[in-house]
Amino acid sequence: MAFRTSKFIYYHIPKTGGTWAKNAMLKAGIVYVRAKYYYGTSLNHPEKLITAHKLGLKREHETPVGVLDEDRHKLFSFTFVRSPLAWYKSFWAHRKIAPRLGATHRFALDWLMDENFEKFMINVLEKYPEGFLTKVYQLYLGERGDDLGYVGRQENLREDLITALNLAGEKFNKMIIRSEKKRNVFAGNDFFKNSDLLKISDELVKYLEEKEGWIMDTFYSI
Repeated sequence: MAFRTSKFIYYHIPKTGGTWAKNAMLKAGIVYVRAKYYYGTSLNHPEKLITAHKLGLKREHETPVGVLDEDRHKLFSFTFVRSPLAWYKSFWAHRKIAPRLGATHRFALDWLMDENFEKFMINVLEKYPEGFLTKVYQLYLGERGDDLGYVGRQENLREDLITALNLAGEKFNKMIIRSEKKRNVFAGNDFFKNSDLLKISDELVKYLEEKEGWIMDTFYSI
């Protein structure tokens, strides 16, 4: 679900540290409630026909379009992004581990999965030459990337979460957030760290960054 308090709403983009962030906020003393969503049609908002998440995901990953105006426009908003290569590595690694965990998640990239990570990346880039992850981020952040009040980076998750909460005017325990252990670190699992399973050619890395250039230019240029 989108994480909401009386001061802010946090949107959880998949594979960007959201599970960790939610647990860290709870432990740091921030009490949240479920964001208010559009369900079906409304007499007051007949244009809002919300039948399903655009990515086929649960409400946990709802985009702003599915959240009622009273939450979407009146509360400080933030989310986190992740560099493209790290994001795809995490997704692929999670899908490799998920069957052993009994998970049954479904996502737009599942049908492009391959036992070989490099082949998986080739499949994704061939199917989505405009940048799949770029489109995902723009569902949350708009075409210019500035629809929300703050965008942190998963690579600096602890300090960027603290920055977001300060901007929102929340009271919380910073030391708890700084000491909270990481969660769902799939690509960092020893099984992957101690192997070559996640390695791809330098040429493919460069091609990926070109295709996901909007992300690199908008969030990783400095």
